[in-house]
Amino acid sequence: VTTMPWLWTNRGYNRMLRYKRHGSLGDLDGAIADFEQALAGTPAGDPHVYRRAVNMSWASEERFDRLLARGEQFVLVEIDGIERWLGPRDLVSPISLLESLLAPDNGRPPASSQDRPEMKRNLANLLTKNALFVEARAYQDRVADLHRAVRLLQEAMTETVPGSSEHDSIAHSLVVTVEKGGDALGAMGPGS
Repeated sequence: VTTMPWLWTNRGYNRMLRYKRHGSLGDLDGAIADFEQALAGTPAGDPHVYRRAVNMSWASEERFDRLLARGEQFVLVEIDGIERWLGPRDLVSPISLLESLLAPDNGRPPASSQDRPEMKRNLANLLTKNALFVEARAYQDRVADLHRAVRLLQEAMTETVPGSSEHDSIAHSLVVTVEKGGDALGAMGPGS
């Protein structure tokens, strides 16, 4: 089965549907584990990696929304010796994954015109939550993440068809990011 990542993807998706219907945290945890297994089994040249990354980031964001990092260990990710992300695993892991896949030289075939804006939307949503809820981070890093989130959402909007459900979803995320980010970080001030 480990050589067939699509089976893990299907099981994870079905667990997410069951979670949405019944609200079992076990289903949500299982879906994340399945999506992670699917990603781990995806060969380097397989373009399905992008859709699987979208699934994993979606499920991780759902778990963060449900638990708000209660009891979850914070992780620190270093890239090239520089501390990059500090925050709950459900935010930090998908942020790291999506950023690496959106990098121009990621060593994989390009993402589809549908997957790319979805990855940008999911990354922006995760960056926004990391900025708003992880108060252990420096104020300037949190503000920088909000600015990046807005920029990613603006880019994603230009990559979708106006009036489509994808375009509307991205536009909604942009409005929420600007409103919540401005209210929360503006009220805290740079001394926080």
